[in-house]
Amino acid sequence: MAEEFLKVATLGDLRKQNGSLKVLVNGKGVAIFEKDGALFAVQNACPHRGAPLVGGQLAPMTEGLFVICPDHAWRFRLSDGICPEAGPECTLLTWDVKLEGEDIYVSRLPRMN
Repeated sequence: MAEEFLKVATLGDLRKQNGSLKVLVNGKGVAIFEKDGALFAVQNACPHRGAPLVGGQLAPMTEGLFVICPDHAWRFRLSDGICPEAGPECTLLTWDVKLEGEDIYVSRLPRMN
């Protein structure tokens, strides 16, 4: 049986990239974000225009932590991928992410939100 999680990076890799890093999980581009010690993994393409989200501005709000799409400023909540500016068809895929020592692991399959 295949492992549920894949090692995709280290904290050092992520921090060298200013807290966001693109990795591949089963052929899909996944953006890893770190904010205040919390890790998040979401698809690295905005569902609206396909803009990469890695390197996007992080915005803490009362509803959670969001990444802002560089193309059209829609915001996506990192915990569940929801975009308040659009309907459910614009929700990002999200993955479980865990840290073991300095190693970052992402689930092989996205969550079923």
